[in-house]
Order: sequence, then structure tokens, then C-alpha cells
Amino acid sequence: MKTFCIIVAVCLCATSALAQVAFNNGPNYQGSSGTHYQYDLSNPSDQLRYSTDIGAQRNDSLSLNPGVSLDRGLGQNGGGISD
Repeated sequence: MKTFCIIVAVCLCATSALAQVAFNNGPNYQGSSGTHYQYDLSNPSDQLRYSTDIGAQRNDSLSLNPGVSLDRGLGQNGGGISD
């Protein structure tokens, strides 16, 4: 029984760590303006994830952050603004 409990605990910890990596919704891209984004849209895998993230797209469409225009002018395309 002790071995079983240890195995279950290890599996739960591993699953939790993988979930944090796979579903990390925190900002992982910062433009020159200092604006933080969830997605770096110059990265094809981020483009794909962003295309299915309706919440991130909604945040972008509603944001009044002036840094976005600055970043776009510099050719930096982030998505999913993290105000």
C-alpha cells in the first residue's frame, strides 16, 4: 500500500508540472513598449494557439494599451495582452 501511495503521489506531481507547462496562460512575450503578451505571433505554434484562444483575441480587441501600436510599428506582434 505504501508503494502504491508513493506512485500515486509521483504521478500527481508530474501531471501537475506538465499541466503548468502545457496550459501556462501567463505572459511569455514582452514587446519593446514593455507590454506583456501571452503569445509571440512570430512563432507558428503561438499563432496556432492564439487562433483558438477566443479570450485572448477578445482582450486584444478591447485593450486601449498604447504600447500595442508602438510594438506593431516596430514589427513586434504579440497576442493576448496581459494588462
